[in-house]
Amino acid sequence: WTFQPEAMQSRATQSATAMFRRDYRKITIECRIAPVGASGVFQIRLFAPQTDALMQAEFSREAITISSTIKGKNTLIKQRRFSVPLVVGKPTTLRLTATGNRVLVFCNGKQVINCSQPVEQSGKPLQFSLHTEGGAFRISRLGLEGE
Repeated sequence: WTFQPEAMQSRATQSATAMFRRDYRKITIECRIAPVGASGVFQIRLFAPQTDALMQAEFSREAITISSTIKGKNTLIKQRRFSVPLVVGKPTTLRLTATGNRVLVFCNGKQVINCSQPVEQSGKPLQFSLHTEGGAFRISRLGLEGE
């Protein structure tokens, strides 16, 4: 990642992860994101260290996918296929809220996913990370709310 006063940007040539180690039981993550090139995916990952439970929201140009990896088993929770507005030079506002039992995803203010959060994460301390794969992304106006 490269950090500037108003944004952070991943590199196109390698995957990038920015991990935030503060624990949250409930969290809302909001940011403006724009791809720098024509390819790649952006992920918001929530990890519960106590139960080794990972949930990730993956944003590509074709879909938003919520999945989990628990004890080495990958599970698709929900996927919504539509033209996600990830356009070079045009930031999209993404918001993910994890309540402890539900996950809500908003794209430009419109709710696009409402699904269950893995029970292994319910009420457990969570840490989150931002991850890019296969392309560069510019993230600005990153905001967090949680407890």
